[in-house]
Amino acid sequence: MSDIEVRESDRLRDGVLSEVERSGILALHALLREVDPHHQKLGLKRMPTYTGDFLWLCERHYEDAQPKIPDKI
Repeated sequence: MSDIEVRESDRLRDGVLSEVERSGILALHALLREVDPHHQKLGLKRMPTYTGDFLWLCERHYEDAQPKIPDKI
C-alpha cells in the first residue's frame, strides 16, 4: 500500500466533477485557448449566467437565450 493520501476538493467529493472530467475540461479549455485565443474563429458568443459563470454559445443558441422584447406593453 502507498503512504500517499489523496485529498479531494469539496466539489469532487460532492460528485460535481470527477478528476477525469475535470482534467478533460481543462485540456479542452487549453486547446481552445491555443487554437482561438480571441474567441473569433469558432464564432461563439459569451453569455453570463446568473451564477456568475459564462456560457459560450453558437449564434443560434445565443439568440434563443436573449430576452425577447414584447410587441405590446
